[in-house]
Amino acid sequence: MLTRMNTKQRVRAAILPLCFLAACNAFGGDSALNLHGGGRSLSNQTDSISQQSVGGLEAVIGFGDDGWALEGQGFYAEKSDLSGNGFESKVKTKELAVGARKTFLHNLPVRPYVGLGANWMDAELSNPGATTISDDGLGGYAHIGVEAALLSFQIGIDLRGGLSGAELAGQSQDYVQSTIFVGLTW
Repeated sequence: MLTRMNTKQRVRAAILPLCFLAACNAFGGDSALNLHGGGRSLSNQTDSISQQSVGGLEAVIGFGDDGWALEGQGFYAEKSDLSGNGFESKVKTKELAVGARKTFLHNLPVRPYVGLGANWMDAELSNPGATTISDDGLGGYAHIGVEAALLSFQIGIDLRGGLSGAELAGQSQDYVQSTIFVGLTW
């Protein structure tokens, strides 16, 4: 992707994360940038493709010492399955979300949190030789987790449920997701 970007676009791509970090530092308390990995279980009826691998990036901007923060996440999940007739079915979901988070015991190294917000999901089901169907929609999410910080690094576990607003073949793409994450905190 970077090879297709001109110099001006590369400079912008490098400056954006620095501006984010500066803004987070200005607000202080419970800010973080986390990388997630785990599994997502879709509520659709096709068991062979409902269990997806998921990865994502999360940014948290803390607002002082009361434990409240603004959070934003982007997740990508995918699952392929080879059917008995030799065709591969693939389900892909992309999610962007923004919401609020409350961290408890935020002055301790191990701290639980809860969050909720709105999400947009894009879902696609493809079968080679057949039509590809896709849908997107607005929904909501809620999640709980626990994070452990040591110096400027943290690890944690996050459990999340989402209503997607997207349907494939008449089936909702609502989900339950569990991830582990690593990141930087300040």
